[in-house]
Amino acid sequence: MPVEEKSSAAATSKLPTLRSDLPDTDVEIQVEETIFKVHKHWLKLNCKYFETMFADPWVESRDTVAATKRIELKGHPVHKVGCFLSALYDTFNLESTWTSEDVLLVLLEMSTFFAAEMMQARAASELAKYPITWNNVENILKQAIEGDPRMRPLREKCHAFLKKGFAHISHTHALPCGNTSTLDRI
Repeated sequence: MPVEEKSSAAATSKLPTLRSDLPDTDVEIQVEETIFKVHKHWLKLNCKYFETMFADPWVESRDTVAATKRIELKGHPVHKVGCFLSALYDTFNLESTWTSEDVLLVLLEMSTFFAAEMMQARAASELAKYPITWNNVENILKQAIEGDPRMRPLREKCHAFLKKGFAHISHTHALPCGNTSTLDRI
């Protein structure tokens, strides 16, 4: 599920993107009008999505198409794909990449979509360090997959926040918030 887009261009301009000068690339990923030059082997090594894409019998797996293949990805904005690829390649400088809640939400969304399990676990772990608020709880819960043990701490933190918030609302506004079984289902 895509993370809700922020309306300001400033929020998206703060997302890191992939360097354009990577040497010896063998695959181009086109998103909208932007082309990212990447390495097929690196994508396959880090993402089950690309591992599957480049496995036989898919047309993307054939080396006879062209020396450098172009794959068009649809359904995700270019700034999110660029942020994801930047984090995928910048494994030695992650502290500069994983710097904000906005970036982490994008990385969690994209790593979930592309099945980049190590990045997904790291994004969830880093997001758990941020406070849960009414502004971010919905997006975090959309991305933190239920049933995935790596997402459990993040989901539990969100659930604790919601329970506390609903309990506060029911006390201060005398709302029939429901019994504890209702809150437990959140």
